[in-house]
Amino acid sequence: MTGDRPSDPVDRAYRVGDAVLDAPPVADQGRLIRALAIVQIVLGALSGCGFLMMVSIMVSAGGGPAKIALIYGIPSANLLVTGIGSVRIAAWAWWATLISAFIWLALSAVILAFGGSRGMTYEMWLASAVLIVGIALAILVIVVYTRPSVRATFARRQAS
Repeated sequence: MTGDRPSDPVDRAYRVGDAVLDAPPVADQGRLIRALAIVQIVLGALSGCGFLMMVSIMVSAGGGPAKIALIYGIPSANLLVTGIGSVRIAAWAWWATLISAFIWLALSAVILAFGGSRGMTYEMWLASAVLIVGIALAILVIVVYTRPSVRATFARRQAS
C-alpha cells in the first residue's frame, strides 16, 4: 500500500489551478454595454423632456407641487449619468448602473403592485405601461451587468 500511486484522474484533481490558468480569456462586452448605455441615455433624455415640460407648466401656472417635477427629474438625471458613464465604461458606472437597476426595479414593482386601482383611466394605463417598460429594462440591465464577461470588461478598462 505504501507504493500505491494515485491514478490519473486523482492527479488531475490536484492540478485544478493549471486548468484555470489555461482557461480562454473572457470576451470583451464593450458593444453590449454601450448599446444598453445608449438606451439609458435616450430614456433619460425623454424623461428630461418630461421634466422640462412639468417645470414649464408649473411656472406658467404660478407654482405647484415640486415633487411632480422630481418624478421626471430624478430618473432623468440617473439614466443620463449612468448611461454616459457606461458609454465611457468608467469603473464607477458598473456599480452605479447595477444599484440603480435594483432600486428602479423595486420601486416600479411596488408602485405597480400597490398603485391606485380605482378604475383604470387612460393615464393609469399609460403609467402602468411605462412602469412595465421600466421593470423590463431594469431586469435586462441586471441580467447583463451581472454577467462575468461584462464585469471583466469594466475591470479591464479600469486597469488600462
